[in-house]
Amino acid sequence: MGGGETLMPCHSPVIALSTLLITGVAAAQTVEFELDTLASSSTTAFDFAIPFSGTLIGDYDAKTNPDGTQTRPGLFGGSGNNPIDCDITVSLSSDPTPTSPSGRIVLDFDGLESSLLLVEELQIDLLAGSQGSVVGTLGISFESFNTVNPFSIYPGGIPLEIPLAGAQILQSEFVLVEPTTVFAAPGKGEIAFNAIVPVTWIVEFDTGAGAQLQEIPVALPFIGSVFGEPGSRTVRFGGATADAGNQPLDLPVGPIPVPLPTITGDTANLLFSGAVTSVDFSTNLELDAVGDEIESFVPEDLNLDGFVDSADLGLLIANWGLCDDCPADLNGDGVVSSADIGLLIAAWTG
Repeated sequence: MGGGETLMPCHSPVIALSTLLITGVAAAQTVEFELDTLASSSTTAFDFAIPFSGTLIGDYDAKTNPDGTQTRPGLFGGSGNNPIDCDITVSLSSDPTPTSPSGRIVLDFDGLESSLLLVEELQIDLLAGSQGSVVGTLGISFESFNTVNPFSIYPGGIPLEIPLAGAQILQSEFVLVEPTTVFAAPGKGEIAFNAIVPVTWIVEFDTGAGAQLQEIPVALPFIGSVFGEPGSRTVRFGGATADAGNQPLDLPVGPIPVPLPTITGDTANLLFSGAVTSVDFSTNLELDAVGDEIESFVPEDLNLDGFVDSADLGLLIANWGLCDDCPADLNGDGVVSSADIGLLIAAWTG
């Protein structure tokens, strides 16, 4: 080999490209979609019945509230401030007006050749960060007792029902329990699916006695499709589901203020302390979610057409060699070389 000859460097585009084509590097196809609040809707109709067992006692305290209400067993007489056995049931019904949910879903398309679609993440805020209203009543049954300050009698065996004013839903969300693979049918410009995914419905409400959090397992219909071109795809999914059941609990509560009307028209101010042992519920959920692919800058897409393909490879090779601060220098080392081809092929979409 003469002194005037030069060797082709090992990072030549011809050698680098042939090596990568032999190894067949492919890119992961995980895509995140953000729900379009204006295009999405949900209806969450539910009924909860929450039984409490415990005691009522007046809010009297010798030091802090000497003029408070006192409770005494029986219809007349007695002394002191005594606890009265009672049961309370809080009943709640949601407002069935449709809401506009927000949230995100992450899908992995790597298994589509085998007609499989992986739902990696799913989080849907049915209230889109706001709060909802509920209609509630508080039903009380107790043994006979009387009160002082103000005076009143309460015969046992006659349940009272008191409307709950200002009850609110603080949180209502679906969260995917675990990544779930579903069957999908790829078609021309569309990937259709019809499945069920396991989610936890997290609902938190406040009836005026403090926030109560419930986590209810739900089989969420996942029926719809992904359509559009890479970089600007849309996913639409949803369905309807209904369920009813009982969820055991062991939750101490109280003291909760319980204002009771009296025979004189005043209010007896009582406090309830006890425990929740279970929650009975029925739900009727409907969801129509529309999510748009989140736009993200893909440095390997040199011509910005939404694909990483042969056109981008051509642009990279055209800038081969020293190239200070140019888009084709994907790893930022000042040289367009086989290392940059490797990054481009790893992001290949075809």
